[in-house]
Amino acid sequence: MELTQMTREIIQQFRTLSAIPHPSGREAGLAHALAEIFQSMGGTVQTDALWNLRCDFPATAGLEQAPCVCIQGHLDMVCATAPGSHYHPDQDGIVCRTEDGWLKSDGRSSLGADNLLAGSAALWLLRQRFRHGPIRLLFTTREERALDGAKALDPRWLDGVHYLINTDGFQENRIIVGSAGGCYQIWTRTMETAPDPRPAYRVALSGFPGGHSGSDIGKGRINPLRLLAALLAETDADIAALTGGSAMNAIPSEAAAVVVPKDLDRFRKALDRVPQLGGAVALTPLAEPVAVWTPVDRQSALDFLLTLPNGVLAWLPEWPKVPACSANLGKVEWKPGVLTCHLFLRGAPQEALDRTARGCHLIADRCGFALSQEVGYPPWDGVADNPLARRISALWAKRNGTPMEITPVHEGLEPSRLIPKHPDICAVIIGTTILDAHSTHERASLEAIPHFVHLLKDTLEEIALHG
Repeated sequence: MELTQMTREIIQQFRTLSAIPHPSGREAGLAHALAEIFQSMGGTVQTDALWNLRCDFPATAGLEQAPCVCIQGHLDMVCATAPGSHYHPDQDGIVCRTEDGWLKSDGRSSLGADNLLAGSAALWLLRQRFRHGPIRLLFTTREERALDGAKALDPRWLDGVHYLINTDGFQENRIIVGSAGGCYQIWTRTMETAPDPRPAYRVALSGFPGGHSGSDIGKGRINPLRLLAALLAETDADIAALTGGSAMNAIPSEAAAVVVPKDLDRFRKALDRVPQLGGAVALTPLAEPVAVWTPVDRQSALDFLLTLPNGVLAWLPEWPKVPACSANLGKVEWKPGVLTCHLFLRGAPQEALDRTARGCHLIADRCGFALSQEVGYPPWDGVADNPLARRISALWAKRNGTPMEITPVHEGLEPSRLIPKHPDICAVIIGTTILDAHSTHERASLEAIPHFVHLLKDTLEEIALHG
């Protein structure tokens, strides 16, 4: 496709910013770079101890009394990595490419269009001449870690804001007016092992789509960690190690184990099902014998992995396409003697999320796992009759002929932390089209980028001229 000059410039801005590593908790470099850009554009910049970034831009002359609009997003990204890629999130930036109408990474990592692409588009827009009232840019950190940056934000940073437009939406023709709460649990178990002289093998499952544990959880994607645990339980293979996944809030795309099969032919036959389920499998003999988990510990670990909730657990009655509650086994780590499992729960209302979390505690207790960390964030109980959403939908319809979808989503989004600080603020979430976020298959529609820019511009002008 032929790219517009606008799209080319936004992509170049995104490339430049993406070259700066910005995993959760490591956003200082990106925040510093953006602060310098904003200052060069005439903005007034503030940062805090977590590197949350605020920048105020004055209104167009004559529109100083218009309502202040806060354009808000986050700086961090989920750094999903491809097996064997040697990609280091703390050191390596994202390398981008365009292909068949999509913006993608080079395949070693996720793209990080969630949420830096919309931020790059907003930055491009603010360099243009158009009519607008007072604008505040707010970029938070550690969004992918329980919305921690937004949680810590000084409420005074929202003083004077009338409307908040969060740019973390994943679909160009959708307005989000509510979001799920989340609960991140880390479970550990001490595992006893015993040397085993029999031949050992490494079995690796790969090639599964992965994805975002909120927006993609309802698509029925296979979790290879769960699949591998089921295969190991079915074949009675002894286990020396089990690993997989890259982040608690990403559906895993791969899993691996070191095993000692009791019946190699039976084990191979069981693995034959993996390609039928959309993945790839490799079985590699190891040169040295290994120490395997004791039978009791093996059974407890597999019971835990297979009994934990995973996938969609319930749907919202009033929004039948939106999950009400879900769970994602996002990552399993093995260090000699200790098995660690990362579980991410989502739910709305808060009571449903709490019930699911309590259920996981009961399962863990029965299987001998201890809780090492549990953090969460609340849902954003938005309403369908959102006045700003109605205005934005009408502006979209004027350009494109049809109204936008107005809906809550099954994701953790920052208005749940920000709106309680200033309940009088009217908030919505919009964005550009992104598929398979939090995975190495993440891609952003090039065609959708100018649509998002036009919508944001139209909205800012509408508010500036009509309040």
